[in-house]
Amino acid sequence: MACDVVRTGSSCRTVVHDIETVVIDWTHQIREVLKKDSAQPLLEGFNPTPYVEIDFWDAKAQNLRCIFHQVTFLAIVFLLDDYIDR
Repeated sequence: MACDVVRTGSSCRTVVHDIETVVIDWTHQIREVLKKDSAQPLLEGFNPTPYVEIDFWDAKAQNLRCIFHQVTFLAIVFLLDDYIDR
């Protein structure tokens, strides 16, 4: 979203702050998803089946897809908001 003459300086700073906050949240979410290890059950002394491994990677992919959808949805909202403001 462009900050232009329609928006005041403080309004523009608020929008930038909000975007930065959301990006930081997504960064934390992505980091949490990526740092999970499929070997954790083995390290905890369990003897997981191959299905546990498949479920782990399926859940990891689903979590990353959800974050991706949040990011793309917000990008579309910002583009539409910028378009409507013109």
